Amino acid sequence: MPAQISPAGYSRSWYLPVLFRGAANLFYTYRIESIVKLQLLVAILIVGIVHSVIVCQNDGGNDPVDIALPENIRREIVSRILIFKFKPARRPKVVHLVGEGISDSWLPSIRNVQFRLLSGEELADREAGVFFFTKPDLDGEAYNIGFAFGDLDCDYVGDGWRFRVSNNKLRLWYAGAIGGVCGGTGEEFKSAGKLNTYPNELEGFTFFDKGKLQGLKLSISTREDVKSRFGAECRSTCDYDQNWDISFQYFNDFHREATTDGRRVKIIPKGVYEDKIYSISLRPKKELLFDEVVFPRLFIRAYGISASHDGKGGGTNKSYMKYRDRYGLEYSVLDRISLTTESNLKWRKGQLIAIEYKIPEKFEEPMFTHQEQ
Repeated sequence: MPAQISPAGYSRSWYLPVLFRGAANLFYTYRIESIVKLQLLVAILIVGIVHSVIVCQNDGGNDPVDIALPENIRREIVSRILIFKFKPARRPKVVHLVGEGISDSWLPSIRNVQFRLLSGEELADREAGVFFFTKPDLDGEAYNIGFAFGDLDCDYVGDGWRFRVSNNKLRLWYAGAIGGVCGGTGEEFKSAGKLNTYPNELEGFTFFDKGKLQGLKLSISTREDVKSRFGAECRSTCDYDQNWDISFQYFNDFHREATTDGRRVKIIPKGVYEDKIYSISLRPKKELLFDEVVFPRLFIRAYGISASHDGKGGGTNKSYMKYRDRYGLEYSVLDRISLTTESNLKWRKGQLIAIEYKIPEKFEEPMFTHQEQ
């Protein structure tokens, strides 16, 4: 069975330490008023500690036992979760679903969405991912159940739900993200990939060293090289083609602070890397859904948060899943909008946010130096 992943997308063994680091990173990433910073940090740490305690108490390592539920309750669970997950579609599509324990009569009717239950024999021959329900298990006074997409015996990601049954009536509520990873616990890669090499680009989304990017290399090519390809007006974010925007981050744009031996130091790039490309990002101009993409085992998954501010006290907070390989290739996919003041927001769960080409950490560290403040 795959290693279980907590609702935040991290393995149970290192969820809390990563949460502390993530909370600290918010201070370097976003400039928020002091009182807001304090409230946000306290909220994040409290949620993380409570969740970590709950996970540890229930991490017995045993497979869930079969739980007998009335047929009408099972039917309502399946129907409500599917209605939540799938909205009426513009064009007809087929959703392949593991058929074990589910009846055709339980499936809801949704415009342009056809559910097809797969038999065990069909699953054995299927190479693509599939949607499935996890077995319910009792956790305290409520039950857990998941609905996910991927490989049943390997890598998958989805939504966790909790429910109670009282007097043959169901109370069902959303609990957070769930997932599993093949043969791993979310650890970092044992070795870094080669610099400026990205062999794991998904089919149909190969950009590096091709087209307008041909010959542009991280840590080697300069701002002037970019201008020669994209025009003098291209400073950071530019037009790539009719479907994509592209942005470049340079070493000069990057710095952070740290404490070393009780002294505050600034971490800055070495002089040889001034004005050279640090990373390249491509963002789709139109909605591009990755909710049914199954990433190869060469990628690890992490959880991220981003915030935008309009300067008037409003903005949008997004949480997203990051899929990264050892070469520095990252795909960011929207998980949910946690807070927004925008009235015409068009983001959807599963929407691709960006494809990023970065420098593997092994190669990045020697490119920077410490400067005492």
